[in-house]
Amino acid sequence: MVLLKQHGIDPSRLGRIADIGIHVLLLFSLCCCTRIHSNSTNSIAERQKTGTANREPTDHPNDPTSPEMSKTVVGKVWKRFIEDGRYRLANENDFRIPDWAVKQDHLDRKDIEVPFILSSFGFAAIVVDTTRDYAEGFGLVILTTDEGNEDGANEKNVIHWFCRNKDLSRTVLGGAPGSAGLYTTVYSEDGSSVLCRIGFDDHNRQYVCKTRVARNPPKGG
Repeated sequence: MVLLKQHGIDPSRLGRIADIGIHVLLLFSLCCCTRIHSNSTNSIAERQKTGTANREPTDHPNDPTSPEMSKTVVGKVWKRFIEDGRYRLANENDFRIPDWAVKQDHLDRKDIEVPFILSSFGFAAIVVDTTRDYAEGFGLVILTTDEGNEDGANEKNVIHWFCRNKDLSRTVLGGAPGSAGLYTTVYSEDGSSVLCRIGFDDHNRQYVCKTRVARNPPKGG
């Protein structure tokens, strides 16, 4: 104190300056922590909402976001379907397909990366509801578009739900134009699976599972 006064420094003033400095430092630290927490929270929420939906279009021929597909009617209808942000196409990070199924059934990884296939009904896709953050947030949608329709992307009554609010994390889409139709296969870790052949129910005017074929796990497995 005496030394400070000898140099013309008021100790009480120095104390006030120190107090102000401490308050400024605390305020700065609080703002930084708040900003980090906010950014972290937003980042987690964004990942839950979009997964890897913002990735670059793949080289899969049926990727609805590819330059080629986006010019088609189905590509434009797809864009209309996802434009409000509620739904996105599922991707490999959403699925938990057992390794045994990939090897035994020779599954194409691209069909898991881009679950958007052409069937006898039109294109079918496994989608994720971005408003839900639990396992039952999947859905299967069928687009019955007509490339020759003059309405193009505004074509009505072409988006049909086979199912919504289901856990499809172990489900693989299959099918092709013609007799192959459209089907799903649900794989379990125990080596079993259930194949569902999808068809249109004329009476109820909706897509349903027409037949189910169960495969039991291998003996001793």
